[in-house]
Amino acid sequence: MSELQRQLAEAAAQVAHVQAQLTVAQGGVAPTAGAPPSTPVPAVPYGAPHAFTVMGQPVDVSSYLSPQATEQLRSSLQALGLGHSALFGGMAGPPAPPEPVAPLADPPRRVPLSFRLATFDLSWYELFLLVILTAAPIAVWVYFPVVVPAALLLAVAVIAAFRGRRYARRIGMLKWGKAATVTHSEVLTQGTYYGGLTYNNMRKRTARGWDVSTIWYSGPAYTNKIDYTLDGVAGSLTYRGLLYTNGVVLADSRDPSRALCVVEYPYSVKPGPDGQLTGEVSLGRWVGIAVTVFVEALVVVLAVEAVVELWLR
Repeated sequence: MSELQRQLAEAAAQVAHVQAQLTVAQGGVAPTAGAPPSTPVPAVPYGAPHAFTVMGQPVDVSSYLSPQATEQLRSSLQALGLGHSALFGGMAGPPAPPEPVAPLADPPRRVPLSFRLATFDLSWYELFLLVILTAAPIAVWVYFPVVVPAALLLAVAVIAAFRGRRYARRIGMLKWGKAATVTHSEVLTQGTYYGGLTYNNMRKRTARGWDVSTIWYSGPAYTNKIDYTLDGVAGSLTYRGLLYTNGVVLADSRDPSRALCVVEYPYSVKPGPDGQLTGEVSLGRWVGIAVTVFVEALVVVLAVEAVVELWLR
Protein backbone atom coordinates (compact mmCIF):
# COMPACT_ATOMS: atom_id res chain seq x y z
CA MET A 1 0.00 0.00 0.00
CA SER A 2 2.81 2.41 0.86
CA GLU A 3 4.46 1.75 -2.50
CA LEU A 4 1.20 2.52 -4.32
CA GLN A 5 0.78 5.74 -2.32
CA ARG A 6 4.31 6.77 -3.21
CA GLN A 7 3.66 6.15 -6.93
CA LEU A 8 0.42 8.11 -6.77
CA ALA A 9 2.18 11.01 -5.06
CA GLU A 10 4.93 11.04 -7.68
CA ALA A 11 2.39 10.90 -10.50
CA ALA A 12 0.40 13.76 -8.95
CA ALA A 13 3.55 15.85 -8.63
CA GLN A 14 4.48 15.22 -12.26
CA VAL A 15 0.98 16.13 -13.45
CA ALA A 16 1.13 19.33 -11.37
CA HIS A 17 4.46 20.16 -13.00
CA VAL A 18 2.94 19.62 -16.45
CA GLN A 19 -0.01 21.86 -15.56
CA ALA A 20 2.38 24.57 -14.41
CA GLN A 21 4.26 24.38 -17.69
CA LEU A 22 0.99 24.58 -19.61
CA THR A 23 -0.07 27.66 -17.63
CA VAL A 24 3.21 29.43 -18.34
CA ALA A 25 3.08 28.48 -22.03
CA GLN A 26 -0.47 29.72 -22.53
CA GLY A 27 -0.55 32.80 -20.33
CA GLY A 28 3.04 33.65 -19.65
CA VAL A 29 2.39 33.84 -15.89
CA ALA A 30 5.59 33.89 -13.91
CA PRO A 31 5.99 31.50 -10.95
CA THR A 32 5.05 32.85 -7.54
CA ALA A 33 7.67 34.40 -5.28
CA GLY A 34 9.71 31.92 -3.33
CA ALA A 35 8.94 29.10 -5.70
CA PRO A 36 11.88 27.33 -7.30
CA PRO A 37 12.60 28.51 -10.84
CA SER A 38 10.81 26.37 -13.38
CA THR A 39 12.32 24.88 -16.48
CA PRO A 40 12.15 27.34 -19.40
CA VAL A 41 9.19 26.53 -21.60
CA PRO A 42 9.63 26.92 -25.35
CA ALA A 43 7.02 28.76 -27.36
CA VAL A 44 4.18 26.68 -28.77
CA PRO A 45 3.77 24.82 -31.03
CA TYR A 46 6.59 22.52 -29.99
CA GLY A 47 8.07 21.47 -33.31
CA ALA A 48 7.22 18.05 -34.70
CA PRO A 49 3.85 16.53 -33.72
CA HIS A 50 3.77 14.23 -30.72
CA ALA A 51 0.52 12.56 -29.79
CA PHE A 52 -1.30 10.16 -27.52
CA THR A 53 -3.57 7.48 -28.88
CA VAL A 54 -6.95 8.16 -27.27
CA MET A 55 -9.91 5.86 -28.02
CA GLY A 56 -8.03 4.43 -30.97
CA GLN A 57 -7.34 7.81 -32.59
CA PRO A 58 -4.13 9.87 -32.29
CA VAL A 59 -4.48 13.23 -30.55
CA ASP A 60 -1.69 15.72 -31.27
CA VAL A 61 -0.61 17.59 -28.12
CA SER A 62 2.33 19.46 -29.65
CA SER A 63 0.38 22.73 -29.51
CA TYR A 64 0.03 22.49 -25.73
CA LEU A 65 2.89 20.49 -24.23
CA SER A 66 6.60 20.30 -24.86
CA PRO A 67 8.08 16.90 -25.75
CA GLN A 68 9.55 16.70 -22.24
CA ALA A 69 6.18 17.45 -20.61
CA THR A 70 4.46 14.93 -22.88
CA GLU A 71 6.98 12.28 -21.90
CA GLN A 72 6.41 13.07 -18.22
CA LEU A 73 2.65 12.73 -18.70
CA ARG A 74 3.13 9.42 -20.49
CA SER A 75 5.35 8.15 -17.67
CA SER A 76 2.75 9.22 -15.11
CA LEU A 77 0.02 7.33 -16.95
CA GLN A 78 2.21 4.25 -17.13
CA ALA A 79 2.92 4.50 -13.39
CA LEU A 80 -0.84 4.49 -12.82
CA GLY A 81 -1.28 1.50 -15.10
CA LEU A 82 -2.96 3.53 -17.86
CA GLY A 83 -0.15 3.50 -20.39
CA HIS A 84 -1.70 0.77 -22.51
CA SER A 85 -5.33 0.86 -21.44
CA ALA A 86 -8.30 0.98 -23.78
CA LEU A 87 -8.58 4.73 -23.22
CA PHE A 88 -4.96 5.89 -23.40
CA GLY A 89 -2.64 4.09 -25.78
CA GLY A 90 1.06 4.59 -26.21
CA MET A 91 2.77 7.52 -27.79
CA ALA A 92 1.98 7.97 -31.45
CA GLY A 93 4.84 9.26 -33.53
CA PRO A 94 4.55 11.53 -36.55
CA PRO A 95 2.18 10.07 -39.16
CA ALA A 96 3.83 8.14 -41.96
CA PRO A 97 4.00 9.98 -45.27
CA PRO A 98 1.05 9.13 -47.51
CA GLU A 99 1.59 6.39 -50.05
CA PRO A 100 1.65 7.71 -53.62
CA VAL A 101 -1.68 7.05 -55.31
CA ALA A 102 -2.36 7.26 -59.03
CA PRO A 103 -4.88 9.96 -59.98
CA LEU A 104 -8.42 8.73 -60.38
CA ALA A 105 -9.24 8.15 -64.05
CA ASP A 106 -11.43 10.75 -65.71
CA PRO A 107 -15.18 10.09 -65.65
CA PRO A 108 -17.16 8.29 -66.81
CA ARG A 109 -15.23 5.25 -65.62
CA ARG A 110 -16.08 1.56 -65.38
CA VAL A 111 -17.54 0.40 -62.06
CA PRO A 112 -16.65 -3.24 -61.23
CA LEU A 113 -19.48 -5.73 -60.79
CA SER A 114 -18.31 -6.46 -57.24
CA PHE A 115 -18.97 -2.84 -56.24
CA ARG A 116 -22.42 -3.01 -57.80
CA LEU A 117 -23.26 -6.18 -55.87
CA ALA A 118 -21.94 -4.56 -52.68
CA THR A 119 -25.05 -2.39 -52.78
CA PHE A 120 -26.50 -5.31 -50.79
CA ASP A 121 -23.93 -5.05 -48.01
CA LEU A 122 -25.31 -6.01 -44.62
CA SER A 123 -27.18 -3.27 -42.75
CA TRP A 124 -27.75 -4.05 -39.07
CA TYR A 125 -30.30 -1.25 -38.87
CA GLU A 126 -32.34 -2.89 -41.64
CA LEU A 127 -32.27 -6.28 -39.91
CA PHE A 128 -33.22 -4.68 -36.60
CA LEU A 129 -36.22 -2.93 -38.15
CA LEU A 130 -37.37 -6.12 -39.87
CA VAL A 131 -37.24 -8.04 -36.59
CA ILE A 132 -39.04 -5.30 -34.64
CA LEU A 133 -41.76 -4.79 -37.25
CA THR A 134 -42.32 -8.54 -37.40
CA ALA A 135 -42.43 -9.24 -33.66
CA ALA A 136 -43.97 -6.08 -32.18
CA PRO A 137 -47.42 -6.23 -33.84
CA ILE A 138 -47.70 -10.02 -33.55
CA ALA A 139 -51.27 -9.71 -32.22
CA VAL A 140 -52.29 -7.89 -35.40
CA TRP A 141 -50.92 -10.67 -37.59
CA VAL A 142 -52.78 -13.29 -35.52
CA TYR A 143 -56.20 -11.63 -35.29
CA PHE A 144 -56.17 -9.79 -38.63
CA PRO A 145 -54.18 -11.99 -41.03
CA VAL A 146 -55.68 -10.21 -44.02
CA VAL A 147 -53.32 -7.27 -43.43
CA VAL A 148 -50.20 -9.46 -43.58
CA PRO A 149 -49.83 -9.25 -47.39
CA ALA A 150 -50.12 -5.45 -47.26
CA ALA A 151 -47.42 -5.25 -44.59
CA LEU A 152 -45.10 -7.53 -46.55
CA LEU A 153 -45.66 -5.60 -49.78
CA LEU A 154 -44.88 -2.38 -47.92
CA ALA A 155 -41.68 -3.96 -46.59
CA VAL A 156 -40.68 -4.99 -50.12
CA ALA A 157 -41.32 -1.46 -51.40
CA VAL A 158 -39.25 0.11 -48.60
CA ILE A 159 -36.38 -2.33 -49.18
CA ALA A 160 -36.45 -1.65 -52.93
CA ALA A 161 -36.40 2.12 -52.37
CA PHE A 162 -33.59 1.85 -49.81
CA ARG A 163 -31.38 -0.35 -51.99
CA GLY A 164 -32.20 1.57 -55.16
CA ARG A 165 -31.24 4.90 -53.61
CA ARG A 166 -28.03 3.42 -52.21
CA TYR A 167 -27.14 1.96 -55.61
CA ALA A 168 -27.78 5.24 -57.42
CA ARG A 169 -25.71 7.30 -54.96
CA ARG A 170 -22.75 4.96 -54.67
CA ILE A 171 -22.43 3.72 -58.23
CA GLY A 172 -23.24 7.09 -59.75
CA MET A 173 -20.49 8.70 -57.68
CA LEU A 174 -17.98 5.98 -58.56
CA LYS A 175 -18.74 6.41 -62.26
CA TRP A 176 -18.88 10.21 -62.41
CA GLY A 177 -17.13 11.39 -59.25
CA LYS A 178 -13.90 13.36 -59.06
CA ALA A 179 -11.69 14.03 -56.05
CA ALA A 180 -12.74 17.41 -54.65
CA THR A 181 -10.56 19.91 -52.83
CA VAL A 182 -11.55 20.12 -49.15
CA THR A 183 -11.48 23.73 -47.95
CA HIS A 184 -12.89 23.42 -44.44
CA SER A 185 -14.35 20.88 -42.03
CA GLU A 186 -16.18 21.27 -38.75
CA VAL A 187 -18.16 19.24 -36.23
CA LEU A 188 -21.84 20.16 -36.15
CA THR A 189 -22.89 17.84 -33.33
CA GLN A 190 -21.15 15.43 -31.00
CA GLY A 191 -22.85 12.76 -28.93
CA THR A 192 -22.35 12.75 -25.18
CA TYR A 193 -23.26 10.51 -22.27
CA TYR A 194 -26.27 12.73 -21.57
CA GLY A 195 -27.58 13.21 -25.08
CA GLY A 196 -26.99 12.53 -28.74
CA LEU A 197 -25.77 9.36 -30.41
CA THR A 198 -22.89 7.30 -29.05
CA TYR A 199 -21.36 4.01 -30.17
CA ASN A 200 -20.48 1.08 -27.95
CA ASN A 201 -18.08 -1.51 -29.36
CA MET A 202 -19.23 -1.00 -32.93
CA ARG A 203 -17.36 -1.45 -36.19
CA LYS A 204 -16.98 1.98 -37.77
CA ARG A 205 -15.14 3.31 -40.80
CA THR A 206 -12.38 5.92 -40.67
CA ALA A 207 -10.27 7.32 -43.50
CA ARG A 208 -7.11 9.29 -44.16
CA GLY A 209 -6.82 10.23 -47.78
CA TRP A 210 -7.75 7.19 -49.88
CA ASP A 211 -6.87 4.74 -47.09
CA VAL A 212 -9.98 3.51 -45.29
CA SER A 213 -10.09 1.09 -42.37
CA THR A 214 -12.75 -0.42 -40.13
CA ILE A 215 -12.09 -0.26 -36.39
CA TRP A 216 -13.82 -1.24 -33.17
CA TYR A 217 -15.01 1.99 -31.63
CA SER A 218 -16.72 3.15 -28.46
CA GLY A 219 -17.42 6.84 -28.04
CA PRO A 220 -19.39 9.76 -29.40
CA ALA A 221 -20.85 9.97 -32.87
CA TYR A 222 -19.94 13.08 -34.83
CA THR A 223 -21.93 14.95 -37.44
CA ASN A 224 -19.28 16.33 -39.77
CA LYS A 225 -19.70 19.15 -42.25
CA ILE A 226 -17.11 19.29 -45.03
CA ASP A 227 -16.80 22.22 -47.41
CA TYR A 228 -15.15 21.54 -50.76
CA THR A 229 -14.72 22.83 -54.29
CA LEU A 230 -14.74 21.00 -57.61
CA ASP A 231 -13.96 22.72 -60.90
CA GLY A 232 -14.54 26.10 -59.26
CA VAL A 233 -17.94 25.12 -57.82
CA ALA A 234 -18.30 25.13 -54.03
CA GLY A 235 -20.31 22.55 -52.15
CA SER A 236 -20.72 21.00 -48.72
CA LEU A 237 -21.22 17.47 -47.44
CA THR A 238 -22.70 16.40 -44.11
CA TYR A 239 -22.43 12.88 -42.74
CA ARG A 240 -22.52 11.17 -39.35
CA GLY A 241 -19.95 8.72 -38.05
CA LEU A 242 -16.46 9.07 -36.62
CA LEU A 243 -14.59 12.35 -36.58
CA TYR A 244 -13.55 13.41 -40.08
CA THR A 245 -9.82 12.82 -40.56
CA ASN A 246 -9.06 14.15 -44.04
CA GLY A 247 -10.64 11.37 -46.07
CA VAL A 248 -11.02 11.98 -49.81
CA VAL A 249 -14.32 13.55 -50.88
CA LEU A 250 -15.77 12.51 -54.24
CA ALA A 251 -18.05 15.06 -55.90
CA ASP A 252 -20.24 14.37 -58.93
CA SER A 253 -18.71 16.00 -62.01
CA ARG A 254 -22.22 16.45 -63.44
CA ASP A 255 -23.55 18.14 -60.30
CA PRO A 256 -20.80 19.10 -57.80
CA SER A 257 -23.40 19.71 -55.08
CA ARG A 258 -23.64 15.92 -54.71
CA ALA A 259 -20.74 14.30 -52.88
CA LEU A 260 -19.69 11.34 -50.76
CA CYS A 261 -16.70 10.80 -48.50
CA VAL A 262 -14.78 7.59 -49.12
CA VAL A 263 -15.54 6.58 -45.53
CA GLU A 264 -19.20 6.15 -46.54
CA TYR A 265 -18.34 3.18 -48.75
CA PRO A 266 -18.11 -0.30 -47.18
CA TYR A 267 -15.10 -1.10 -49.38
CA SER A 268 -11.96 0.69 -50.52
CA VAL A 269 -12.37 2.92 -53.57
CA LYS A 270 -8.67 3.68 -53.74
CA PRO A 271 -7.70 3.67 -57.43
CA GLY A 272 -5.21 1.20 -58.82
CA PRO A 273 -1.99 2.08 -60.68
CA ASP A 274 -4.00 2.78 -63.84
CA GLY A 275 -6.40 5.12 -62.03
CA GLN A 276 -9.29 2.67 -62.35
CA LEU A 277 -11.32 1.16 -59.51
CA THR A 278 -9.93 -2.17 -58.34
CA GLY A 279 -13.20 -3.83 -57.31
CA GLU A 280 -11.72 -5.44 -54.20
CA VAL A 281 -14.32 -6.46 -51.61
CA SER A 282 -13.34 -8.28 -48.41
CA LEU A 283 -14.55 -11.78 -47.58
CA GLY A 284 -16.51 -10.46 -44.61
CA ARG A 285 -18.40 -8.09 -46.91
CA TRP A 286 -19.26 -10.96 -49.25
CA VAL A 287 -20.70 -12.90 -46.31
CA GLY A 288 -22.80 -9.86 -45.38
CA ILE A 289 -23.98 -9.51 -48.98
CA ALA A 290 -25.05 -13.17 -49.04
CA VAL A 291 -26.98 -12.77 -45.77
CA THR A 292 -28.69 -9.63 -47.05
CA VAL A 293 -29.71 -11.23 -50.35
CA PHE A 294 -31.11 -14.25 -48.49
CA VAL A 295 -33.14 -12.16 -46.02
CA GLU A 296 -34.52 -9.76 -48.62
CA ALA A 297 -35.33 -12.58 -51.05
CA LEU A 298 -37.17 -14.33 -48.20
CA VAL A 299 -39.27 -11.21 -47.61
CA VAL A 300 -40.19 -11.11 -51.31
CA VAL A 301 -41.14 -14.81 -51.34
CA LEU A 302 -43.26 -14.41 -48.21
CA ALA A 303 -45.00 -11.40 -49.73
CA VAL A 304 -45.89 -13.32 -52.89
CA GLU A 305 -47.15 -16.33 -50.93
CA ALA A 306 -49.19 -14.15 -48.58
CA VAL A 307 -50.86 -12.34 -51.49
CA VAL A 308 -51.71 -15.63 -53.20
CA GLU A 309 -52.97 -17.37 -50.05
CA LEU A 310 -54.86 -14.53 -48.37
CA TRP A 311 -55.99 -12.28 -51.21
CA LEU A 312 -56.31 -14.36 -54.36
CA ARG A 313 -57.92 -17.49 -52.96
